[in-house]
Amino acid sequence: MLYPISKNKIVTLFVFLLLITSCKKKDKEKENTTTNPTTETAPPAVTQPAGFTNTAALAVFNQLNATELLPRTLSARTNVHFIGGGFDQSLGADLRLQTNKALWVSLYTDFGIKIEVARALITPDSVKVVNRFQKQYTSENIQYLQNLVGYPLTFVDLQAIVLGHRLNKPTPTDTLHLETTDKGEYHLWHQTNNLKTDNYTTTGNPQLLRIAIDDLFNDRQMNLQLSDYTTIDQKPFAQKRQISFDNNQKKYNATLQLNDIETNKSVEMSFSVPKSYARVK
Repeated sequence: MLYPISKNKIVTLFVFLLLITSCKKKDKEKENTTTNPTTETAPPAVTQPAGFTNTAALAVFNQLNATELLPRTLSARTNVHFIGGGFDQSLGADLRLQTNKALWVSLYTDFGIKIEVARALITPDSVKVVNRFQKQYTSENIQYLQNLVGYPLTFVDLQAIVLGHRLNKPTPTDTLHLETTDKGEYHLWHQTNNLKTDNYTTTGNPQLLRIAIDDLFNDRQMNLQLSDYTTIDQKPFAQKRQISFDNNQKKYNATLQLNDIETNKSVEMSFSVPKSYARVK
């Protein structure tokens, strides 16, 4: 049985679709643009400096940069299993990304007939969601994402999650550290102010396996695991993402499987609000 989904739950689901991966007016608004989580385990033990130098760390960093998929557009069909905010549910989704401009997601159930639950359009400065079940809509600035999951997410972060890129990349003044784990993986890490970022990769030609970001001042963490790699545009691309946010008060987990992936094709991002829908205040 499918239970009614509240506005906050709908928007939170969209945040993880990214993980992943939501107006006081009631006028019709239309915009068109064409163009089961695994149990978390403790981080593997780390072998302290094993002859690595900052030069070696920079080499791994540059190799990871070279493997990043950088499409003009990306579309995919997504299955998501979400746990948090009071419910445990699986849904399907169509996802479309216009790099650096917009992320569009349509959430749906499928009982033989595809029924849209909600639709979202997220840009670098706004979050808009239509909740089909409750005939409501939400329009907020991008900071609204942080209010939902208790973590400072931006459009750039969501885009990185969708594309399987590293998060919180180091600034030019940060020191890169490279170590090896007891699993024989590379552990590339740095700290920018209060954020410590750990990247775990394969050796040889480094491929991202896990990302952990720890906000040391605010006691909150984000973890992203990447697996089920395939090749898209001659670049390694993880089709599976397992995402968790933990801010010591709320905890959300989601597993996303991306299928039918296409890049650099025209994508439609239609978004409209029926006149009868009420804005969530």
